[in-house]
Amino acid sequence: MPIHAIQPSFSGGELAPSLHARIDLAKYAVGLKTCRNFFVQAHGGVANRTGTKYICETANSAKTTRLIPFEFNTEQTYVLEFGHQTMRVIKDGGQVLSSGSPVSITTPYSDTELKDLNFTQSADVMTICHPSYPVKELKRTSHTAWAITSVSFGTSMAAPGSVASSRQEYDSSKTETTYSYVVTAVKTETGDESVASSATSIANNNLSNTVTNTITWAAVTGANSYNIYKSIGGIYGFVGRATGTTFKDDNIEGDANDTPAIARTIFNTSNEYPATVNYYQQRLVFGQTNNDPQKVYMSQTGNYHNFNISEPLRDDDAVTFTIAASQVNEIRHLVPLSDLIILTSGGEWLMTANDGVITPSSVQIKPQGYRGTADAPPLVIGNTIIHIQSKGSIIRDLAFALESDSYTGNDLTVLSNHLFAGKTVKEWAYAQAPHSIVWVVLSDGTLAALTYMREHEVWGWSRHDTDGTFESVCTIAEGEEDATYFVVKRTIGGATKRYVERLNTRVFTEIADAFFVDSGLSYDGTNAASTTMTLSGGSTWAHTEILTLTANASTFVSGDVGNTFVLTIGTETLVCTVQAYTSATVVTVKAGRDVPTAFRGVATAVWSKGVDEISGLGHLEGKTVSILADGNVEAQKTVASGAITISHPASKIHIGLPIQADLQTLNIELGQPTSQGKLKSISSVTLRVEKSRGGKIGYDADNLTEFKQRAYEAYGTATSLKTGDIRVTIPSTWSIEGSIFYRQDDPLPMTLLA
Repeated sequence: MPIHAIQPSFSGGELAPSLHARIDLAKYAVGLKTCRNFFVQAHGGVANRTGTKYICETANSAKTTRLIPFEFNTEQTYVLEFGHQTMRVIKDGGQVLSSGSPVSITTPYSDTELKDLNFTQSADVMTICHPSYPVKELKRTSHTAWAITSVSFGTSMAAPGSVASSRQEYDSSKTETTYSYVVTAVKTETGDESVASSATSIANNNLSNTVTNTITWAAVTGANSYNIYKSIGGIYGFVGRATGTTFKDDNIEGDANDTPAIARTIFNTSNEYPATVNYYQQRLVFGQTNNDPQKVYMSQTGNYHNFNISEPLRDDDAVTFTIAASQVNEIRHLVPLSDLIILTSGGEWLMTANDGVITPSSVQIKPQGYRGTADAPPLVIGNTIIHIQSKGSIIRDLAFALESDSYTGNDLTVLSNHLFAGKTVKEWAYAQAPHSIVWVVLSDGTLAALTYMREHEVWGWSRHDTDGTFESVCTIAEGEEDATYFVVKRTIGGATKRYVERLNTRVFTEIADAFFVDSGLSYDGTNAASTTMTLSGGSTWAHTEILTLTANASTFVSGDVGNTFVLTIGTETLVCTVQAYTSATVVTVKAGRDVPTAFRGVATAVWSKGVDEISGLGHLEGKTVSILADGNVEAQKTVASGAITISHPASKIHIGLPIQADLQTLNIELGQPTSQGKLKSISSVTLRVEKSRGGKIGYDADNLTEFKQRAYEAYGTATSLKTGDIRVTIPSTWSIEGSIFYRQDDPLPMTLLA
């Protein structure tokens, strides 16, 4: 008697072979044996990944390159291509050019040092750390204007000069007292205060509210006010503030608890450069130098380059502390959440304050665990940290747990540890919209993807590959999605090439817009101008008649013979094939069908040009490429002299390296008594799909049946995308596995729901 079974979800992702017998696990029912070049969707389905669009070759293909995101706001976002001692800029899927050449600046970092860069950003300024170099700032002043400079630490305000003092007349019969003063300049809006000026002294034996000392100084550029300090037993205490350059002391008592800032020399020699950086509570925070791997340095509040202190310390002074632990573990990352999370090579630490506000005297450090963290920067997803354990092949999340009053988390790789066996995480990035995916570049050049939604307890892994190896990844907000960029190392014509490529969007409505090729380029002949086309010269207007097609602006070239122009009026389209070239505005054509009345002598600006020869593919020279032309799959071609020829002209063409996407279910389990180890024969499979087309299915990779979808589409149009159920009869065989294998190796979309 036939038995019907359903797998309603694939949210478990690809499970490790060591779990293929664990039918007791909840993840088994929603897991897969193979999830290759598919990714798990948060609601349970799987979709084959889109292709990558070719952007450019890196500045130096012989050297490694790292991609770093730079985000000023939701519209001004960039991908920075850091190469060997150089940096270039990419925006919205293209290189930023100046006078026709890529915008490029020189940096001090060699290709082997790029992996150790740590960075944080505030508005148009990115602070970059490397343990072998002084701290740098990368500043953007426009799309094409970028500069990298070393940071000068300390106050930005100069100390007042020409400080002098004078007195009123006094009673010469009294013993004289000498009074000493110093002055500091203050930028009121930031609170940035200079160090003290040179001291000035004056003797006075009758200082009072009527007999005063007058202190003067020269104005300081940028200063809004000045603080005056008077010596008290050798300590200068605050006596007052002036907005001008004069102050009168009428025997004011100084405050010894409020003293001038003391200049600190910091981060200015080798082995004293910090390795990591971030912002927390309006302070710039650095961690780990070669000499002090467990030390944290926090700037003054609001003054990010100022690490000066006072004696005694003030609440807004710089904060410096060392994590006291049984082992000396270097600080690798600083992560600001409601508290500051400090991730070291040997453990996880929480920095808090007694009253919630960080001051030099309020810092508390609490251990949260002792698993340690690798060099790759952690990711923050909502209020959860995703980090890599110190050995580099286990990924964990870390979030606050109310029941334990500490930060704790899960091993996210335990169910798919085969993807990481013998490998380490090289780089990773998180694309929140639209699918909440962490893209992970592994040390062997493969790519893993984690779909992660902690609030719904969803995490599922998939693996991805291409004709080459992945070396770097970053994500950046672009429009309504987070765009994912890769550096991919490929072999082209026997030479090593490194390309920057962008993962294409999966949001499309027409099959002609589906982009499922790697390192690909597109041709789009859609008219984007106001040029109109008019069809004339017909008598019977039959499809066999030679007609005249006229453009109202120079459009045609002699090479257009054999190309097509597709005219659209309302909901109707008409394909016209060029027979002969007359001029830049006139060609003769044949229509693909009898010409409807709507097209006779009527001008339309809605048209597209179809071609059958596509050039500009030199970056794929000698490679076999897949082609989708007007939504139809063309036979694969080999790129020669940077070009290919397809069988029929098309106005939307996508060309690139083929992607093979495979999905295989786990051995079927029907409940008690178990079906494991028993012979089974599967005769038909129903796929519940969404906006999908094509593919092959069977009981293993060597026995696949291609299924057809074409139904009621008009002649000459592409097969439509399918949403619903597709039932496929497959050659049955008896086996104990009872698993299903699906493959998509055409450049077409597949979203499998069940």
